Amino acid sequence: MGLAPSAAALVTNGRLLRAPESAPLSADDVALAELLESRARAGTIRELVGGHTFTHLDNPDDLTADFYSQVVATASLQVAHHQQAVAKDQRNNRLEQTLSEMLLGNKSMVAVPGSNPLIELEALLDPLSPLAQKMSSILLFLSDRLGASVKVFLNPYRSHEEMPLKNYYRYAVPAVGRDELRPEVQFLRAPTNKVLTMAMEVPDAWLVEAVEAVHDLDNINLAALGDAKEVRAVYELEALLVTGHCSEVRGRRPPRGVQLTLGAEGAAPVAGTIVMSNLGYFQLQATPGVWQLSLKPGSSAAMYTIASSRSLRDTDNSLVGDLAGENEPTHTQVTMMDFGGANIRLTLRRRAGMEKADVLELEPGATEAMLPEESSLWGRALSFFKDGKQPKEDKAPAVPEAQVNIFSVASGHLYER
Repeated sequence: MGLAPSAAALVTNGRLLRAPESAPLSADDVALAELLESRARAGTIRELVGGHTFTHLDNPDDLTADFYSQVVATASLQVAHHQQAVAKDQRNNRLEQTLSEMLLGNKSMVAVPGSNPLIELEALLDPLSPLAQKMSSILLFLSDRLGASVKVFLNPYRSHEEMPLKNYYRYAVPAVGRDELRPEVQFLRAPTNKVLTMAMEVPDAWLVEAVEAVHDLDNINLAALGDAKEVRAVYELEALLVTGHCSEVRGRRPPRGVQLTLGAEGAAPVAGTIVMSNLGYFQLQATPGVWQLSLKPGSSAAMYTIASSRSLRDTDNSLVGDLAGENEPTHTQVTMMDFGGANIRLTLRRRAGMEKADVLELEPGATEAMLPEESSLWGRALSFFKDGKQPKEDKAPAVPEAQVNIFSVASGHLYER
């Protein structure tokens, strides 16, 4: 029965009742258990078994105590299952009754009538939740597009320790009756004494940028705009991101500093990047279509070949496959058939004789013909990624003119958006 040593339990009608260690069984407990069992199950079982004649038995001698014990145990099990099902139905009925009482009331309900009586949408939302911010626009869109009647029942929390919402949110959906898919949103009655920031919440694979904006969208102060007090911006989807993780076959180490390019077959690359030392992450920008992900000619292609590549997305709308007919491929095919981007697991294999070579350094075995002309400058720049090593600084000739130092800062989506 799975009882621990010195544990106490009571068996009644085939049911095991465990006693807590802190309160051992007493005579009163046994009497109470007998009373409850008799009212809940034993009485029903007595009526079922006692009133049955068992006419299918040819020999009356088969009606033994062991036979009745098996019959009672079976009946007890069936009665217990039936009572559990009935109790579950009663709980569901109580829940439905509670919801019905709340839904029938109109004090916490927002109704939007529709033109199609066959479609009714009902939603139970916390009005001060991020989900309600999104669902309100989606429900209105379905009401306009499908003619559905919408009922939103408000179910807020009783109390909050802090402000549950810290932003103004609009979900951009296409307007009904317009040919172009250019949704618009408006923020009316925004506070004028606060500094606001306008931003887009888009899928991770989207690169969306503001293409028309007169004002600084990161620091919007409506009070400083004069009488207009209006800020307008137009956003566009500039590109989709092809991301992934790269590692070597041996040791699964990230080949930091390896250069990758993305382009159409037989055409110049449209994007390029380097593999980071942090988990071998890389990122490129593209559009839906068929592309070739390649090792950049030079030290990367001279030192590595592509061993395998596969898509890490849950859907099959982005396909990754090696190009057939190559013994030591330096490129693989990436197909994006939707706007979900691509996430790739890329595995590289070192060429023979390159087991101890470092792609960030110009190896003696690699000739200048194998590397691009700017490889030495690129190698000096990439040497910043090496641990504990800094590029050698060339001594600049002394000039009397003042020097101008130019710095660039990269920020945004992950590391090179």
